[in-house]
Amino acid sequence: MNYIFWFALITAMAANVRIFWDLSDFSQLLNIRAFPRSTFMKTWYMRNALKWTAILFSLVAIATNHVAGVMSWSMLSIILTIGFVFYYAGLINPRFMMPQKMDDGHFVDITAGAKKIRPHNEVMVMVNNGHARAHADFEMWRPHIAGNKDKGLGGEDIVMTYCSLSNVCVGVRPYIDGERLDLHVATQLENNLLMEDKNTGEPIQQLGMARECNLNSKMEEFPTFKMPYEKFCAAYPEGEVFVESRPSFFRNPLGFLHEVVMDGLFYLHVTKQRNNEEFLFNTCKNIDPDQRLHKKEHVWGLNVGDVYTCYNMAFLKSNSNLVNTVVGGKKLVIHYDEQFESVGVWYNPFNEQVTQIDFFGQSNLGQLERVESVKAGIFYGVWYNFYPQTTINLNEAQS
Repeated sequence: MNYIFWFALITAMAANVRIFWDLSDFSQLLNIRAFPRSTFMKTWYMRNALKWTAILFSLVAIATNHVAGVMSWSMLSIILTIGFVFYYAGLINPRFMMPQKMDDGHFVDITAGAKKIRPHNEVMVMVNNGHARAHADFEMWRPHIAGNKDKGLGGEDIVMTYCSLSNVCVGVRPYIDGERLDLHVATQLENNLLMEDKNTGEPIQQLGMARECNLNSKMEEFPTFKMPYEKFCAAYPEGEVFVESRPSFFRNPLGFLHEVVMDGLFYLHVTKQRNNEEFLFNTCKNIDPDQRLHKKEHVWGLNVGDVYTCYNMAFLKSNSNLVNTVVGGKKLVIHYDEQFESVGVWYNPFNEQVTQIDFFGQSNLGQLERVESVKAGIFYGVWYNFYPQTTINLNEAQS
């Protein structure tokens, strides 16, 4: 009986340790080992087997200890509690710490939004059929995913995703091959949000938006851009603003305190990511050997097909805020609008160069459409990590 007890306890704890070590943010935060993507994925696909192994063998250990009294109950309780903490950190914590708002995000008008968002705060914007939505980064820190299935955006089911570690927003239509995904936060990998499609259990990297099992089948991206909140209000007076709902202290004191603690943790970690030279998670596998830009510099990354490039603000300003270029065979215009303090990237379907363009895409040649693949203000080091083939400030003028 003693052998059964020890085998069960060691097996349960080994499963819990692997769940914690390979799946939780906390173990990656220690930065004491290499953390290859393949290791995470192998454990991810084993997570249900590991979960039931931890649960069933814990129960066996409890049952055999009840019969044989191998260990004091106080000591066994401590060991199993530690195991549960590991289990919780790897498999349960993300849904409580980062509860997505994919279907039921709370949106208010710009006046109500001004009660939480200051004029200078940067917001991430999507506009569809004249329907504009702004998302402040600090309102997106926790949910990471925000939308409203019933209201839609301009009559379409479109959601915003955000990763504070990458400083990147990506709008998507949450469908693959006609099937609507149920997106939840899983963890982060290489300083970028990793989501889970609950319908299939498949992980989905935010930079890529494809299920891990089939990287060629992706969600359709939707154009996003950034600007100060006061500029959003001026450009879109009928716009909506995403705000996080919080439980009241008097109605739900435990829920209120939980939110305060979680918000504080995110504030500390996001501040450290933004203000330090190094990334919070030292897990990026690709580092630019030429150090063409600082890893924390904000760039506007984009791709057309398999061609990836990025632009920084210094380059745009040195070109009078307007660049005509060709990426992947497509003519594009990159423009920084000083009035609205926003970078726009537009398709140019005409045979001439654009010489004038406003914030809304109205040019001397006609109305232009935004490029959907733009990653506005992403950290260069994260962009390079996922797309080391990237060029920088591609300036191939169209003929």
